[in-house]
Amino acid sequence: MALTIYASFLMTKLSPVATQIRRQKSVSAAVRSSDENGVRWITLANSKRRNVLSLEVLQMLQKAVEIETSEEETPNLHCVVIRAEGNVFSAGHDLKELTSANANKHREIVELCSRVMLGIENLPVPVVAVVQGHAAAAGCQLAASCDIVVASENATFSTPGVNFGLFCSTPSVPVTRTLPSKVAKYMLFTGMPITATEAANYGLVSRMVPEERLSDETMKIVKAICEKSLPVQIMGKRFLQSQTGLVTMDAYKQATDVMVENLRDRKSVV
Repeated sequence: MALTIYASFLMTKLSPVATQIRRQKSVSAAVRSSDENGVRWITLANSKRRNVLSLEVLQMLQKAVEIETSEEETPNLHCVVIRAEGNVFSAGHDLKELTSANANKHREIVELCSRVMLGIENLPVPVVAVVQGHAAAAGCQLAASCDIVVASENATFSTPGVNFGLFCSTPSVPVTRTLPSKVAKYMLFTGMPITATEAANYGLVSRMVPEERLSDETMKIVKAICEKSLPVQIMGKRFLQSQTGLVTMDAYKQATDVMVENLRDRKSVV
């Protein structure tokens, strides 16, 4: 079934910055979102401003990552892909909004950003980030919050807030949970970037390819996800999230229950 659904889709050879939109979810100058053949494509489209995550963009992103529970509203949604136009994935927060003149907006911006990142992590289906160029501060936070990161060889990742007197506290949450402690602290305390190769070696990047192959690699990953049983993917992601932080014995107990349930429901086994 999934292979049939994706036959015509894969023929289009969608690029990481363009897609033939069949069902438009939202349109704006900064964020575009569309559903097509079981995939929600979310594009940061404000390359002139390095795809900053301004308050307005975060509001749009929050709306874009909302997944309706009704099958009529979102039929067979297998995964979400977050990508960006231009040479920068995202430069992070709009620093103009974080000046003393906008102090009354600071909590609103930071809390909304945290909700967006949590919303991405808690989506029931896998989320793929496609990173080209630089992912800085909240942009790095966005990538680290996704389940899978495919990056071009020229991609870099950083948490440079300390360079401007602002420690990247909220970006540090997913960064320290994804990278080894010493690497995360190196990034956070020095503000210096790591390369895509280093990010792949340390576990922040799932797949690294030459920029010209970024589209094909993304499609390969999306196809692999969408060929699998949707109920199994949802069950698996729910389990992975719930067992994190459990002691090993409790994790195994929970894993046993989930696996037995999975085996019992033969319709969900491919």
